Amino acid sequence: MKQRLRKAGRIVAVQEQMHRQAEWRMADISRAKADLERLRSELIETLNEDTFGPLLVEVVARRLKATAAEADRLTQEQMRQEAKVREEALRLKRAERMHENVSRQYDRHQEHIMVAGILEGIAARLSHAKDDDPGAPGDASLT
Repeated sequence: MKQRLRKAGRIVAVQEQMHRQAEWRMADISRAKADLERLRSELIETLNEDTFGPLLVEVVARRLKATAAEADRLTQEQMRQEAKVREEALRLKRAERMHENVSRQYDRHQEHIMVAGILEGIAARLSHAKDDDPGAPGDASLT
């Protein structure tokens, strides 16, 4: 029973780690999207400048197009990662519930062992007392 409890604890630890990794990946995607947005703003700002803006229109337009494609790819990846984060969260909750159930079973098992030990001790004392006093009534629980 103790092994099951330890195993359930390890499963919870692994699920927590997997959930954390999924959340970290989600944060990485968000940072990448923010970086792309900053780059897009800088490119648009370059186009709006009077000095080099007209000369760089073609180059900046290509960069903006590539940036937009990357943003679309990151948005799709973010949606997939959100689903993965939810899935990992559900797995973590299931593992936590399993650990709680095993923990309760272990506690009940330990209580049964303790009660059985107490009852055996009482029975041994009663048996010992009965052996010491042959004139005692047969059923000590009724006295």
